[in-house]
Amino acid sequence: MIPLFWPLAAFVAGILISPFVDPSSIWICLPLVILLAFARHWGVLLSFLLVGAGLGSLDPTIPPDPGDVAARVVGTLNRAPEWRGPGTYLDVQLQTIDSRTYYGRARLTEFLDDPELRAM
Repeated sequence: MIPLFWPLAAFVAGILISPFVDPSSIWICLPLVILLAFARHWGVLLSFLLVGAGLGSLDPTIPPDPGDVAARVVGTLNRAPEWRGPGTYLDVQLQTIDSRTYYGRARLTEFLDDPELRAM
């Protein structure tokens, strides 16, 4: 039971530190640490730590709901805007929301409240 404690502790520690570490650097360093594990015993624990951090970084973070507060969205349009009924629909590839990096797509809608614009 004791020989499994230290690798498990390193794995759990890696999962806990994953929000604070860049995921791409984890996956770049992992093969190097596995090679180091052949020469040094502590390299095995470090590889368990990096595997835990890499698996923990795969879990996507859900952005908080801004509520009624306006959010600044930076992205690129995937398609031309669509006009369906009283609203406008935009398909956007996200880059940042309120200066925080996010990856993914969003479909933004805006419903027009101006009666003159609804007549269009």
